[in-house]
Amino acid sequence: MDNLLKQFSLDNEYRSFIKGFEEGHIPTVVYGMCDSSRPFFVAAALKDLNKKGVILVSEEKEAQAIAEHLRMFFNKVLYYPSRDFVFENVNAYSREWEHERLSVQYAVKNNDYDIVVTVPDALMQYVMPTKVFDSYCINLSYGGTASQTELCRLLEQMGYSRTEIVEGVGQFSVRGGIVDVFTPNYQYPVRIDFFGDEIDLMGIFDTVS
Repeated sequence: MDNLLKQFSLDNEYRSFIKGFEEGHIPTVVYGMCDSSRPFFVAAALKDLNKKGVILVSEEKEAQAIAEHLRMFFNKVLYYPSRDFVFENVNAYSREWEHERLSVQYAVKNNDYDIVVTVPDALMQYVMPTKVFDSYCINLSYGGTASQTELCRLLEQMGYSRTEIVEGVGQFSVRGGIVDVFTPNYQYPVRIDFFGDEIDLMGIFDTVS
């Protein structure tokens, strides 16, 4: 695939674009490009410029399609969705989009991304202040120390639901010195085995097996 991107460097106008960007001639308008070539142009430009990217498009369907194409060239392409509003009284509703937004915000905060693809609606919606977000980021490590009681208190304060068995994002469970927690930024839940205040074991597990 990289050989495909290198073909852009043979084009004089593309080289002028890269040179202008490096010299600070921004914003730059690029026109006359067909829709199917946009992801390849973006991928080539970001690789040549050695930059991370934020791509803003008009519709969510287009954003998801572009993100999927860019994953052929980059490992960490994130889609930042708009929040799903609920205006009726319901007992339960999916928080999938909110979880995904938090996951992307955490990745950007830690510079752990290559490209973020999003839409105007998503960027216009409020997020929690940076100080509040930072205060709710808990870093635990194997061999470190932490209070199991304080960890559970913080999880409940952050909106996690305490359940008998962890089955989905936003849940945690406690069995003796073992705490299972499913956070938005991991595909699988994490199991933390405490020995007093020491983290004796730590790892991910599959909810099915």
